[in-house]
Amino acid sequence: MMATPNEELASVRSPEDVSADSEIFASLYPSLRRYAAIIGSRSDHPDDLVQEAVTRVLATTSLARLDSPEAYLRRTISNLVINGARSDAARRGRIRLVAGDAVSHDTYPSDLDVLDRLRPIERGAVFLADVEGRPFVEVAEILGCTPVAARLRAVRGRRRLRREMEGE
Repeated sequence: MMATPNEELASVRSPEDVSADSEIFASLYPSLRRYAAIIGSRSDHPDDLVQEAVTRVLATTSLARLDSPEAYLRRTISNLVINGARSDAARRGRIRLVAGDAVSHDTYPSDLDVLDRLRPIERGAVFLADVEGRPFVEVAEILGCTPVAARLRAVRGRRRLRREMEGE
């Protein structure tokens, strides 16, 4: 009988690691889900992003063994969203090449439309700095950049939000 991936992970990690990971995940889940909901596109379900991030991390190590599991998981979520945005853009480009202007897109206006116009990394910087009130050193660690770059991404995101909201 073949072991499932969860059974394989459980056999590699000690019961203490599994217990500690469960506690860490339970404490971090609400903030990770909120972050995934903000930084992800509308087609990304926050729970799916969090689950994928945790799965990828647990495939290589225990959450308890990380210096900053929250920052590591947020960085993983950011990478998933950025990679997904790249894939979506490439797919839209291929569709345009094949279909030309014949493809129509339904639009559903929403207050979230403005946020969707920001790049995922800008959405993340604005959310972490302005909504969660995190210092830019921490924002930089999560986004995988320098504090100056994190501040610049937040400034650009705010500027773009302001322009978009004034234009509506």
